[in-house]
Amino acid sequence: MKTGIGPFVRDGRILTYPARPARRQELLAWAVPRLLGPGETLTEAEFTRRALRLTDDTATLRRYLVDAGLVTRRPGGAGYAAAVPPPDYWGQAMGAVAADG
Repeated sequence: MKTGIGPFVRDGRILTYPARPARRQELLAWAVPRLLGPGETLTEAEFTRRALRLTDDTATLRRYLVDAGLVTRRPGGAGYAAAVPPPDYWGQAMGAVAADG
């Protein structure tokens, strides 16, 4: 049996979103450092281009990330940035990125 985000990701792309909120949050936390660097802000078009690496349904990913509080959206969609993370989030997240290969 697969655990964690394994059942929802294949070849670095999101297949589907977990129904359970805790597992969905884990998947979304996995996605953030693949989309945004610390302190980086992207336009909606830039964010969408990066999100296409992870999913064809970029609107759902963007909405889930904003609703989960992991990404902030400027008024009118003028920019997207990672929310202020807890201490050492980036170090842990980048370790997970390196482990993915």
